[in-house]
Amino acid sequence: MSQSVEITYGCNQTSTTFNNSSAYRSNLETVLSTLRDRSSLGSYANTTAGLSPNTVYGMFLCRGDINRASCSNCVRSATSNVDETCNSDKGNFIFYDECIVRYSNFSFFTLFEDGPAFGRFSMLSSSEYPEIFNQTLSGILNELILRASSSSSSPIPYFVEDQEHVTQLESSYDLKAIVQCSPDLDPRNCTLCLRRAVQYLSGCCGQARVTSANILFPKCLLNYNISALQRSRGVINALFVWLPQVSASAAAAASAAAVASMKTVVVRFADADAAADAAAYHIATAGFIGVSRKTQRSDAVAAAGSCVNETNKS
Repeated sequence: MSQSVEITYGCNQTSTTFNNSSAYRSNLETVLSTLRDRSSLGSYANTTAGLSPNTVYGMFLCRGDINRASCSNCVRSATSNVDETCNSDKGNFIFYDECIVRYSNFSFFTLFEDGPAFGRFSMLSSSEYPEIFNQTLSGILNELILRASSSSSSPIPYFVEDQEHVTQLESSYDLKAIVQCSPDLDPRNCTLCLRRAVQYLSGCCGQARVTSANILFPKCLLNYNISALQRSRGVINALFVWLPQVSASAAAAASAAAVASMKTVVVRFADADAAADAAAYHIATAGFIGVSRKTQRSDAVAAAGSCVNETNKS
């Protein structure tokens, strides 16, 4: 069985922390154990343990194109690394390439959250007819979003994968794409989440031809790959992390704990695979410090007005 690769994680840096002898810690262990047990049964589960003010809420979401053994392996890896990530903070999200694991001291079930979000991209630094390419890609992804948001009763809810051959003026290529939402969302919020992922895809890279993307929100994911173009010269790899802007309406809709957790998040990038040595790092929206993949187990800490952008071409 292949080892699932950790991409990044984030901690809710609020005044709410816990110690190892607390009731919250005990409830957290119960939640993580339950998630591990349920990960062999399906691609999604959520659970709750304990009474207020020590209630813990947790969930996992596995990619719908992997088998149950791989899902279980990913969730077990993520939940086993909690003490290495956010061992004293009451909120944590972990993004792996095959699963998302999340826990918190407030109920985030059924909510669409506008981040934190993670994106990994590969793009051609220059190409002909970028407008046609991007319009075609956007049309395909929007069609998949409509299909996904109307599939809540499918065996894997809100999950669609598609592969098709695309012919354009200057080239032809095979596109494989996956879109997926957490089953606790309603169709409207599923659509909103996935459309936001497409919006971030458009905003990350200007008119560059993005040949592959993996965008992860707490409640949805978008992944596609164009293998033929991935082998082209001049490919740039990039990482992006977004934080949500907390508006007055969002603050009114969410609990105080939820809003506080959005304001400050610590993100660490895990080690990269050898295929992505050349990378551009851009930590955006709330002012993050980015870190190179060459720095193992490094932290990117929220800092207003700070931004690191490191670019290398292969």
